[in-house]
Amino acid sequence: MDLRRELAYLLLRMDRRTEAEDQFRAIAEGDPDDMLAATQLGFLLYGRGAADEAMPFFNRVMAGPMTNWRTESAPCSVCLRCCIRGPNWSLLRSMPK
Repeated sequence: MDLRRELAYLLLRMDRRTEAEDQFRAIAEGDPDDMLAATQLGFLLYGRGAADEAMPFFNRVMAGPMTNWRTESAPCSVCLRCCIRGPNWSLLRSMPK
């Protein structure tokens, strides 16, 4: 999975989003505990206008662990909350694209 993730990020860097989405989807579907892949896939889907398809991945992330992000690596759920500027993922629907 690590190599697939590296490939996905390389594809993003090369602006090959569709291929990157395919790689993140394979990771997220193969490992339901991989919050990083679920987060990235959710943002890729949301970014291309597929908000309804992104929501299950965002829900998975929001249900994930929260730790003290000042002393540990911030989990994806904390990062997602920061990105949407609040504790409720439903704000994504009202954010401008």
